[in-house]
Order: sequence, then C-alpha cells, then structure tokens
Amino acid sequence: MFRRLRVLVGGLLVVAMASGVSVCWAGGFAKSVSDATAPAIAAGVITAYLNEGKPHAARVADAAVAAFGFAEILKPNLNVNDNGFNHSFPSGHTAVAFATASSLAQINPKQKWLYYGGAALIGWSRVETRAHTWKDVLGGAALGITVGKWSVSSTSGLMLGRAYKF
Repeated sequence: MFRRLRVLVGGLLVVAMASGVSVCWAGGFAKSVSDATAPAIAAGVITAYLNEGKPHAARVADAAVAAFGFAEILKPNLNVNDNGFNHSFPSGHTAVAFATASSLAQINPKQKWLYYGGAALIGWSRVETRAHTWKDVLGGAALGITVGKWSVSSTSGLMLGRAYKF
C-alpha cells in the first residue's frame, strides 16, 4: 500500500513539475515547458529516490548527465547546419528528457507513458520555440533513450557510477 502511494506521489510530482511550471505562461506554453526541463529532470530523480531508493535515483541522474555530455560532444563534431540551426543536432534538452524518461521507465515500467509523454512534450516545446528542428529533436530522443537504457543496464553506470557505487 505504502509503495503504491509513493509511486502515485512520484508520478504526480513529475506531472506537477512539468505542467505546473508551464502554467506561468511567461512567454507562451511552449517556452514555459522548455524552461521546465531542469525541474522536470530533478523531479524524475526525486521520484526514483522516493520509490526505489538511492541507487535507482543515482542511475536516473547518471543517465541525464551522460546524455547531456554526449549531446554536447556530438553537436560541434557533427556540425549539422539545417536551415540556420548550426550546432543544434542533437537537441540536448530532448536527449536529457528522454534519458531520464527511459531510465525511469526501466525502473518503474507501469509509469512509462507518463515519463515518455513528459519527454515528448519537452521535445515538442524545443521545435515550437524554434530552438530546434524536428530532426534535432528526434536525434536527441534517440540518443536519450539509448543512454537511459544503457545507464540502467550497465553494472556501474556511465559516468556517476565511477565515483558513486550503485
């Protein structure tokens, strides 16, 4: 009973962070969702901590950090120039969002559509605010899903596991 309550609270926390911040309507819904990326990722780590404990929260954080690092390394090296968007492939926001979503989905598969839905909303916001093209977002999503699953399935994580034993 208590575990189900924690899962429900954790899921609601992710939704509240992703949508609650966007209610401010500072520069429109899409900009608000895009600005809510970092709080949504933090909510994902907190959700994993509340539901599964430190090792799983560390895996989610590891996936987010690794996805960000891979995206930032790839951008200047791929040098994709698409309609004036230079060094925008893959989308870092989308990569981190999908890495977090896929790692959370591996840990708690019953909530996977909630996690992937929030990540897709962040990807959509990046296109809607004209920060990225759909190609950038799809590349970020593919990178994020790969990194998230890799981080959870690896014995010592991708980056943080080297310093913190899972």
